Amino acid sequence: MRDLVVKQKFKNVAFLSTSSSDGYGGLGQRTTLMVYYGVVVSDIFEDMRHAMLVNAKDPEQGIARLNEIWREVLTGLEGGKKTFFEAIKKSC
Repeated sequence: MRDLVVKQKFKNVAFLSTSSSDGYGGLGQRTTLMVYYGVVVSDIFEDMRHAMLVNAKDPEQGIARLNEIWREVLTGLEGGKKTFFEAIKKSC
């Protein structure tokens, strides 16, 4: 995970080490859901990135556009559930 953060040059990243023994109850339901949404959507975007590299007529242009959309989705995620879903809807 740390290698990905360095490779992607992410800023302001924190790693949380949690325990499932309490069902991740220490984070709270909202935080747990937002983390889950972030993990799922980042995995989807990573899959799309790989598809662009293999299938796009102009991979550089495709990746550049995907990165723009990804930044919008991240901004939405930082804003909470409502802004996250608005950003996802807009990105579609």
